[in-house]
Amino acid sequence: MTEARANSHPCPRKVSRTVLGYVLFATAFLAVGLYILFISGPAMHAAARERLAQTIAEEDRSFCEQFGARSGSAGFARAAENWQWFGNVRPSATTPQL
Repeated sequence: MTEARANSHPCPRKVSRTVLGYVLFATAFLAVGLYILFISGPAMHAAARERLAQTIAEEDRSFCEQFGARSGSAGFARAAENWQWFGNVRPSATTPQL
């Protein structure tokens, strides 16, 4: 009778510690991945878009001031429009540096 009780344990198999460690590691890795995907990802994307817009604005200002159009003037607006028309002239803001 005591043998029957010893063998009727609800969890008869023992899980090794290494398997448990791998399962915990995989769970933690999945949790971090989901956090990056759903919480940090959109914020990083918005920051990258903001940085790109700021870089383009700085290049526009630099380009227009090279030709004497001060920031805020009508000539600056015209020069900025012309500079944006030449999209392939702006390699540093659109292509990654290798």
